[in-house]
Amino acid sequence: MGMYSFNSEKALLALVDESLIDWIKSRAGKYDTFEDTVRDFETAIPNVTDTGYVLDALRSFVSVSHRSKYAREILDSALSSMVLMDNGVTRAVNGMYRRVFCDCFERNAAKYRSIWGEYSETCWIAGNRDYV
Repeated sequence: MGMYSFNSEKALLALVDESLIDWIKSRAGKYDTFEDTVRDFETAIPNVTDTGYVLDALRSFVSVSHRSKYAREILDSALSSMVLMDNGVTRAVNGMYRRVFCDCFERNAAKYRSIWGEYSETCWIAGNRDYV
């Protein structure tokens, strides 16, 4: 359940950050530039449906939204559009996580670029671009 179980905004952002770092590391040897990696950003965002934790993910967001303006804003936006969608809850939860992933990436792009550079260099030194 990991990614979908958190009790604060800080914990949510830490989980997303950890997931993005793992994603960057796993892609470092597969692309020539950081920008090429970023074009594949959709693969960084997990699909909550695939995990089977849709309600747990929603509960965590609801719980944290009582103490976090950021989480509340995301939850309110998702819930207001949920009634307009087929498969509303699942799509709303996926949308909430998409927004957090995008926000986190934008706020920390320099950090992720640095990590990509470090791991990309490791792949080149090892002589195997698919090393990571």
